[in-house]
Amino acid sequence: MARLVSLAPEAGRIVRLDGGECLFGRRLDCHVHIHDQRVSRRHARIRREGDALQLEDLGSSNGTFVNGRRIHGAARLHHGDEVEIGASRYRVDLADEMVAAVESASVLIGETPDTMVMPLIEVASLRDASFSFAPSVPADDARRELERHQRKLHAMYKISDTIASTLEQRPLLDKVTGLLLEVFPQASVAAAVVVDPRTQQPKTLAARRRRGPARDSSVPGVSIPQAIVDRVLRQGQSVLLRAQTDLSVSQPIDPADVAAAEAAEREGPVGWRMGAPLSFRGEHMGILHVEAESALGYFTQDDLDLLGGLASQAGVALHLIGLHQRLLTRERLDYDLSLARQIQRNLLPRDPPRVAGMDFAVHYEPAFQVGGDYYDFLWIDPHRLAVVVGDVSGKAISGALFMARVTSEIRAVAAIETAPRRVLQRVNRALSEVAEDGMFTTMVYCSLDLTQNVVRFANAAHTTLLLRRNGEVVTLDFPEARSMPLGIEPKLEVGEAQLQLLPGDTLLLYTDGLIEARSVSGELYGQDRLARSFAAAPAGPQAARATLDAVLGDLDRFVDDAPQSDDQTVVCIAVSDPSSRRVESFFPSAAPPRMP
Repeated sequence: MARLVSLAPEAGRIVRLDGGECLFGRRLDCHVHIHDQRVSRRHARIRREGDALQLEDLGSSNGTFVNGRRIHGAARLHHGDEVEIGASRYRVDLADEMVAAVESASVLIGETPDTMVMPLIEVASLRDASFSFAPSVPADDARRELERHQRKLHAMYKISDTIASTLEQRPLLDKVTGLLLEVFPQASVAAAVVVDPRTQQPKTLAARRRRGPARDSSVPGVSIPQAIVDRVLRQGQSVLLRAQTDLSVSQPIDPADVAAAEAAEREGPVGWRMGAPLSFRGEHMGILHVEAESALGYFTQDDLDLLGGLASQAGVALHLIGLHQRLLTRERLDYDLSLARQIQRNLLPRDPPRVAGMDFAVHYEPAFQVGGDYYDFLWIDPHRLAVVVGDVSGKAISGALFMARVTSEIRAVAAIETAPRRVLQRVNRALSEVAEDGMFTTMVYCSLDLTQNVVRFANAAHTTLLLRRNGEVVTLDFPEARSMPLGIEPKLEVGEAQLQLLPGDTLLLYTDGLIEARSVSGELYGQDRLARSFAAAPAGPQAARATLDAVLGDLDRFVDDAPQSDDQTVVCIAVSDPSSRRVESFFPSAAPPRMP
């Protein structure tokens, strides 16, 4: 049975691919719902075509990736493939469906008259397959070649076993340098050097010296020639140094050893020092350096090739360790942000107020885990209710922190000031004393008189209120009730406006994230379209939620799969009676107040 195994963020979660189609996206009705703003509402789907699984990107903005490569259209999935959608990663598991069959064939080896043709073994299953290889070559050459391949295979097996044993950089490199002394018996020193990501300077993370009389143990440290550093790190080339001056100073040079090396060099280059890059996909992360002492032997081209293969394996491991560390950091950050999101959500009202004669509905959706929009309902007294909607400069964490300060200031001032303009002035004075450069907030503050259904409001550079009356939408933009944003200058000149609400009226308060939402083509939603969708929304005694859902549905159809780039907050107020009254008690333990 085909399935996906989640690697992050919900490691171990299984997604079974039993049906004909599996849809991934941000919509709640997707088979796999991913709450991630980088994921489109309908992002991608997996469907079965015959015996194959096809992954199709549905025109998402941020793309769908298979094994690190972005796909365009559809791509066939294979066992072990890694699928990445936003921050979510999955491994394709087709183990139960895999059947390996290899038809009888021939492989051409070489292009000389002595070319050999070796038949492959036909197998029904990979699990039952066994292979043998016995080419007809001269015995001495075959033995040397076999020993060379056995050595390489043994070294590769050892390095694979080593890199699988740890997910930390320093312990890994310490094990690798110890393995180098085991693989190269002529080596006396092995070192691993990595490039510090902050300073971009090489530094030694691990170094090993062979024990025994073949070296002077009083000589500390490892000296790596600049030639190796330059060519390996800068050019990504493996280097074998032959010059006598490059020999370790910890061991005197025996002329007989040098003569033997010169004789051996007739069959190929030799040397006493070699280095290979720790690299992955063109990124050179460090050096594996090995040094021989003349009493133990010298290195050949085969040794250099083997070191390059080991360094390549270790480079992949270092890359994976880096990814693992970044993943852990990201998971810790995601956890902290989820807590911050919950804390911020607790700063906002859990439910709209219950008022007889009025209906309230709220929509709040930050663009990221946390945001800078805010809204509040504040009971000034049993007859008056304040409604606040605002937007601070900045988004994500910076916006959320400033938003917490703004809401605390509003609640403190609203308890002692009743006039909207006075509330804005006092909040502005407090914010201008503490706000950093560039931090400010826009805000609309409304005071509802429930006994007369009169709303008084002041607007600090926020979006204008919309009023729907008798099927027509009016923009409540009064210059005398507008001011600059709060927190910029200590002194604020602002007035206020007053409006009589009638049965059937509906007020809409919103932030700019609504009208500045963009479609896939980049077109703005705009206030004109908002006014049209508001006018066409259902009306009635309990119409606040229906009106809000209609507006958000139109917005959703407009933006389609375009990612949300700004926080969105909407408060809708529908009036059904000439006068209203509060349903809850003013104090938690008190009886509902009597209205005159």
